[in-house]
Amino acid sequence: MATTTNYGWETPDDTDLVKDGALAMRDLGQDVDTSLFSITGGKNVGLRLEQTYALSASSGISFTGMVVGARYRVTGCLSASVNNFAVLRYRENSTDKATNYFWAITNTNLAGAVAGASGNPDTQFYLGNIFAGSFSLFSADLAIPSASTGQMIGQYWDSNNGRNTTIAGSNSNMTNCNGISIFPSGGTLTGNVSIYRYA
Repeated sequence: MATTTNYGWETPDDTDLVKDGALAMRDLGQDVDTSLFSITGGKNVGLRLEQTYALSASSGISFTGMVVGARYRVTGCLSASVNNFAVLRYRENSTDKATNYFWAITNTNLAGAVAGASGNPDTQFYLGNIFAGSFSLFSADLAIPSASTGQMIGQYWDSNNGRNTTIAGSNSNMTNCNGISIFPSGGTLTGNVSIYRYA
């Protein structure tokens, strides 16, 4: 009996009878099912891509479809038309929520110097600095654990100054929020943003 290279799943031999094809398919399907259950513990695991945006001189992105009780990861690589910073807001359908943000950041540069800032309360989450002519990477995990609370923690690499920004924050008034917006505090954005949902 032939088997697959990595998992040893049984597959039909070239000499097997056509009339045994249904049984061979059931055996292979059962092997796959057993292996996947063993790997995942019977759960749908990992990150699932929800949306990808390619930006060119863009005012930002808006995404809806987030659900209460879910967690998301937002990643991107951004440059700006003018030196400024990127921000994130939760969104209620077609309207950004501009109240009740509480956040704190820590900046660490290549020399090891540390500086911090906070917004309590603020109109948005601060993600990090963006610059004309250089791209910066960011990754943020978002959670909507309840209909009244949203949370965010993330990292941002400022390639212009060689600075890492760590940020954490929350919003205490998430009623009816189902999405996010990411945009520059001035000018436009170029680059890409992807949104994933944790399974």
